[in-house]
Amino acid sequence: MLQIITGRFFKTAELHRTQQRTVLYSNYRGHDSIETVVGSYAPAASSADVASAVYLVEQRLEAVRPDGSRPVVIAVHPEALAQDFAALLSFCLRVTCTLDSALVSRLSQSNRPPIGVSTHPSRMVDQIFDREVWLRRIDEAVLPQFVADLVRLERARYRVVMRAIQRYVVGLHRIGDDLALAYTLLVASIESLAQGFDQFEPSWRDFDDVKRKRIDHALADADAATRRAVQSATLENEHVALGRRYREFALAYLPPSFYREEAEGREGPARAGDLPLALNRAYAFRSKLVHRLEELPSLLVHAPLLRDLLYHHYLPKEWHRPAAEDFLGKHISLFDDPSLESLICRTVLSEPTGWDPDRQEEMRVAYLEQRCHRNGLKLGPVLEVAVTLETAEAYRLAGDSQRARVLLSDAVENLPGSAMLLDVEQKWLAGEIGPLRWRDILLPN
Repeated sequence: MLQIITGRFFKTAELHRTQQRTVLYSNYRGHDSIETVVGSYAPAASSADVASAVYLVEQRLEAVRPDGSRPVVIAVHPEALAQDFAALLSFCLRVTCTLDSALVSRLSQSNRPPIGVSTHPSRMVDQIFDREVWLRRIDEAVLPQFVADLVRLERARYRVVMRAIQRYVVGLHRIGDDLALAYTLLVASIESLAQGFDQFEPSWRDFDDVKRKRIDHALADADAATRRAVQSATLENEHVALGRRYREFALAYLPPSFYREEAEGREGPARAGDLPLALNRAYAFRSKLVHRLEELPSLLVHAPLLRDLLYHHYLPKEWHRPAAEDFLGKHISLFDDPSLESLICRTVLSEPTGWDPDRQEEMRVAYLEQRCHRNGLKLGPVLEVAVTLETAEAYRLAGDSQRARVLLSDAVENLPGSAMLLDVEQKWLAGEIGPLRWRDILLPN
């Protein structure tokens, strides 16, 4: 409806014009109005716990049909327009805004978590459910531009995007009473946009890890042509294609600023290396929640041998385990040749591997591929980025600054918001190519 009242599809200049206003409730506070092509948002009473604002819109409908007759309806109730506008404001400015004051109060003003939820929504999502979110000067430009870009979309695309935004906002509201349902709706909001996105081709690795290994085991004695035929037939499974489409769509539309400017000051921003797996699992969890009502899972992995080469290196002898030297002596040779464990160990100890940079990059990529598998080796964000920086430094020392620059960018996107990393990246982009010592960058103190 918002797109209609802009006049984009009108075929006559003779219009019914009706000035309408509706009260919106929000945790969004300010003193200035925001004007958009589909109406204005004017703050009213901000002294109460829940702020109120007036949504003022001129509803315009054609007064003459193409055949010359006049329609009976000259305006519709403004609630539908106000609901859509509130959804756009909520989505764009990351606030809570609805026609229901009680809902805003429950989501943003209460000090206690709702029944069935372990913590308050404000602890789960940044800013959106804060008690107060104050208008910023940039909002007065961001919201009008966002709305203008949206209503300019082709009609079918506009409807798809509008439904996705509405589903996203409703999903956020459900965090206050049903986290599993909220999760499902949030995933579905992105999934609805991904329909028709086919810039990908499912691979065998996209198939469920456990099922894939069972099939591989069953086909161990089969010839290559038979294995390929079975894999191809299995990949035709609709769920695999849909899950891959969901992931690739989301990744394709993330700008570089997502890991840089937008990550500054955020707690636990999403990392580029984690997003593909997170999106895969988000889609899988959504399916399990819908079909089996399963709980959201958690992952815990460890690496005993590597933990022992490092434990005994850093802690004093009185804390060493019995017979540690004998145990490590038997297995220390495992770290001589290129391997995931060797790369990690040398990175933690700040010891250059001495390997060919391409070989070191192979080990880094191998780590990234295996870390999310069952029983895979998983480091924390800082050490993962340290491995990337060590590999970038190996390329720099070998004279390949271009490859080092690519890996430096990868490091920035996998530790979003790191001021030191951003500073180093900017210096490199300006031509100040210097050493990439991970301790100096990530642990300056």
